[in-house]
Amino acid sequence: MGNLFSSICVVLFRRRRRVNYAKWLKVVLTVQMISLVITYMYFSTVNNPSLSRELDEMNVQLSELKSVELAKRNKVSEGLQRNRTLPQIRRKVAHNGVKPECPSPPPTLVGAVELNVKPISDLELSKSFPDLSPGGKWRPRHCQSNHRVAIIIPNRDRDEHLRILLNHLVPILKKQLLDFRIYVIEQYVSDQFNRGMLLNAGFLEALRSDEYECFVFHDIDLLPENDQNPYWCPTMAHHLVSSINYGDGNYIYMSQYFGGVTSFRKKAFQKINGFSNNYYGWGCEDDDLSYRVDFMGLEKTRSSKITGNYTMINHDRALSNFWTRVKYLYKWFYLLPKATGRMKSDGLNSAKYRTVKRTLKELYTHVIVKSEL
Repeated sequence: MGNLFSSICVVLFRRRRRVNYAKWLKVVLTVQMISLVITYMYFSTVNNPSLSRELDEMNVQLSELKSVELAKRNKVSEGLQRNRTLPQIRRKVAHNGVKPECPSPPPTLVGAVELNVKPISDLELSKSFPDLSPGGKWRPRHCQSNHRVAIIIPNRDRDEHLRILLNHLVPILKKQLLDFRIYVIEQYVSDQFNRGMLLNAGFLEALRSDEYECFVFHDIDLLPENDQNPYWCPTMAHHLVSSINYGDGNYIYMSQYFGGVTSFRKKAFQKINGFSNNYYGWGCEDDDLSYRVDFMGLEKTRSSKITGNYTMINHDRALSNFWTRVKYLYKWFYLLPKATGRMKSDGLNSAKYRTVKRTLKELYTHVIVKSEL
């Protein structure tokens, strides 16, 4: 500051004309006073840790307020973006005629959905979904779906349950913006029910119709309760059922269960040779499937307890019959321990059947097969 003061004085004294020295002296003193105050504040902050901490806390609080405000702005803009996604897609298609990829995740998903288990007629069902193509095909009109999925449902004398399931499931598949087709595989009347063989036949019949990379094997009596449960293939083998409500309001968590609703990528299902064809009647074919997945070291995942809740349509369960229980125990103690040993020769490559009838109905492709095992 001394140098500054002397410099100003030299400039003043060198000037030829008369100068108001009192005025310039006030300016110099003011500058010196401001400089001293700034210097004092700096050194007091450095030498006073408490004051320094207070200033740091003020800066942290200020940055937190800024981040909160930024998060609010992002949330608002994200909500506006989600609301405008489909209109924007429509405009893009209208402008250049090329479909963009569908948004992921779809903006139309809401989470928990209302269940409707009331019986519905075929006529009412067909009127509810006029936009489905014959054979149960549907794809988004305004964007290119990221997932081509075959939904395979085994059926045996459960037409009423099938209508209830379709009435509930189709809106979820559409909201997930899937390119899907529904196959209902039914066994010939005189044959003994074999769920594994039916699902193998459904897989092979679907590939004869079209090319799919994802297959969802779906029991006819299970209704999903959340539209965010992925009906595509997030991993090689995914189990969509985390818990089941059997109609009494209590959910039973299925920690070891691998049946009901499962999804497989095409190569993964071929790698494990599909389901076993040796399990007639109710049960154990899903446990055998789980053994195959683990034995081949495939990635196996499960939906969360929030998205993976299902409600079972009320009906008489198979294990209420005494002889069914006896057959189940036989399969559990005799067939199941040998599951991985016969995997290479028992499955897709040994599924012998004859297609009796194939019909393109309004909401699904109906295939009746007769076992020739």
